[in-house]
Amino acid sequence: MQVIRDIGNSELGLCYFSEPTTEGQFQDNPNVLFEAGMMQALANSPSTRLRAWIPVREKESPSIPFDIASERILSVDRADGKLDKTSFADALRKRVATLIENAKHEND
Repeated sequence: MQVIRDIGNSELGLCYFSEPTTEGQFQDNPNVLFEAGMMQALANSPSTRLRAWIPVREKESPSIPFDIASERILSVDRADGKLDKTSFADALRKRVATLIENAKHEND
């Protein structure tokens, strides 16, 4: 209930699905998948503050087990296993700024 309450009281959500495996690959964390499902449902509910969420996954992750095609996934791209922090931070900043700007227009 705490997770549902916290998500419902947020205006913007962020889900990082991927977790490393022992083989050095990435897989989706089942708990985060569950929370993402709640975010998607609550973002479409008029009874919560949540208006949007950003799904984040490693580019090399296996296919996601459910359809979030309506959400634009922010991919984490790694070169030789290393994250380009600047590029990822810029992409995340732009996405958050766009969602904030869209929310402002909805409230006008």
